[in-house]
Amino acid sequence: MKVNNNCIVEVAYKLNFVGDEDVIESFSERNPLEFIVGMGEMLPAFEEQLIGKSVGESLEFVIEKQNAFGEFNDDLVKNLPIDTFYDELGKFNADIVKEGAVITLDTEDGEGQDAYVLEVADDEVLLDLNHPFAGEDIHYELMILSVRLSE
Repeated sequence: MKVNNNCIVEVAYKLNFVGDEDVIESFSERNPLEFIVGMGEMLPAFEEQLIGKSVGESLEFVIEKQNAFGEFNDDLVKNLPIDTFYDELGKFNADIVKEGAVITLDTEDGEGQDAYVLEVADDEVLLDLNHPFAGEDIHYELMILSVRLSE
């Protein structure tokens, strides 16, 4: 069976940024990534590479930043007043909102947005709302482990 929309696919892969040998993310044959093609779980450019391929095929490809997570946007690096992060008792939790932490901010649509804490000062918190892979071309080495119809 070949990969097509609405198929359940299991893959093993290694992901790194182009020009950097360090593996950023990986899934093994023992612990594969499973997803339904065409459901928006993966980048469209990722899924396009798999369409028409079969179990056992190995692929190596690059997804350029404009088709992955976009350019790094300086406007998404923001200072917010520290009282934004006070709990219902008016306290700041330095164990949660600390440099290097990833926190989830409430959004108007209720979805939430992850933010990377760059710095905590006395009166404000510097956050990066860009996706961690923004501004990067992404390189995949991948093997298709299984393909089956979704029910």
